[in-house]
Amino acid sequence: MIIKAAYSHASEIALIHLKELKTGFLSTLGIPFLTALYKRIIDSGMLLVYIHEKKVKKPDVIIVSSLSFLTLLTGVYLKHIINTKLVIEIRDIWPLTLIEIGGWSKNNPIIKFLSFIEKTAYKQADNIIGTMPNLQEHVDDVLGFFKKVEWISMGVSLEHYHQMAGRNVSLPSELNDKFIVCYAGTVGKVNFVHEVLEAARCLQYKYQKIHFLILGNGSELSFLKKKYCDLYNVTFYGEVPKVDLYGYLNRCSLLIHPVKDSPIYKYGISTNKWIDYMLSAKPIISMYNGFQSDIDKAACCDFIPSHDIDSLVESITRYYKMKPKQFAQMGMPGRKLVLTELTYEKLSDKYLGILNIDLDS
Repeated sequence: MIIKAAYSHASEIALIHLKELKTGFLSTLGIPFLTALYKRIIDSGMLLVYIHEKKVKKPDVIIVSSLSFLTLLTGVYLKHIINTKLVIEIRDIWPLTLIEIGGWSKNNPIIKFLSFIEKTAYKQADNIIGTMPNLQEHVDDVLGFFKKVEWISMGVSLEHYHQMAGRNVSLPSELNDKFIVCYAGTVGKVNFVHEVLEAARCLQYKYQKIHFLILGNGSELSFLKKKYCDLYNVTFYGEVPKVDLYGYLNRCSLLIHPVKDSPIYKYGISTNKWIDYMLSAKPIISMYNGFQSDIDKAACCDFIPSHDIDSLVESITRYYKMKPKQFAQMGMPGRKLVLTELTYEKLSDKYLGILNIDLDS
């Protein structure tokens, strides 16, 4: 049985069946003036009441995710109250992200409190599962000793993929004969889209056929539109529906993924953008200095140094000059890898194997 928070569901607790797996929706608190810590404490109590009232048998395992870091405290608490196995999922490394990306001081009281939660959770967990391929090194650093960490990548729903693949989208007709270099995603300060646009500036007079397409929205979009309004080889297309993203990427020639140069990426990176890009079967240029997993390498991705615009221009030019037959095959291994190894069915089997749980028993 899965018990989930029901912020977006009806206030009463409802049970549904999903592929023979019973799911309980637990109404949780959405009261603005309560701090996150108090909400987690109260929600933990409500979960215990739910388990008692519904006469739910003792769970085989409690799984908590770091999407809200205080949830890890809830998991540790419930592990000892219910006396069962605890699995923690790490999708973002807190509080290190606040330090390396947000610029917070290690001596900040909030950072120290979050560091205490992190270390406690790692110690108490029976299994640690991360979406970053080199999370093992970070956990070892925090604990000061080795504790096994499992890696499960982001994945894709085959049903969703087939739904996306069947949709038709169109770009402006003036782009029909262009070599389209695309960035798709959030357009914010930490996304470094301006580096892609600087590459566009370098190339606009040299190669008339190369055109840059920016798919997405964000806090920097208006600023970048104004700053680069003189570039005739750039189209800001705005945000597109997720279900249509595959269609747009499929009409592009080359995909770009700029990533900040930060020590946190020595533990690897795992984003949905990688899955979207690989499914399109297009070559990828990643401006990335971090840890490269086997999946990253199998995607036929061209890794260049973060923030190196000259290398980006050189790499784009090399792909543009490539023979069409060779170029057409460049991205195929990435799509094949996603559809054979990174489907939700495959990843869930791996997950259940780690937990040593058989749903058929």
